[in-house]
Amino acid sequence: MAVPQPQAQGLAAGLQANPRMIRNPLLYRRIDQLCGNDENDGDDGDVGRFYNRHHDLSSVVTLDVLKRGALVARNPNAFRAIGGITGPEVAALATEDDAGLMQLARGLKVTLMTTACAAIVQ
Repeated sequence: MAVPQPQAQGLAAGLQANPRMIRNPLLYRRIDQLCGNDENDGDDGDVGRFYNRHHDLSSVVTLDVLKRGALVARNPNAFRAIGGITGPEVAALATEDDAGLMQLARGLKVTLMTTACAAIVQ
């Protein structure tokens, strides 16, 4: 999976502008460490080892989807360059920054509002 590496200068500039900014720990892992390499040597990287330790994940997500998610989490701005991302996934990731309260599911909005009202009343 060819994924552009985040600009070290951009990260440094972001930290200078906001020194309290939390650094993404995935940036310090090489892609082959995170997701394994493309060769069939049986090493699926950190994500594969995590997936294999938590057997109940297989009923929720595939290893391939989890690896793609780790790559997106590693460098969210480069999600279009990650191989295997589907059209609906690209659309969801593209609108993620713009999503607000009104784009949430109705049940979640009701839960948020109820909790907020309870906190105010308390």
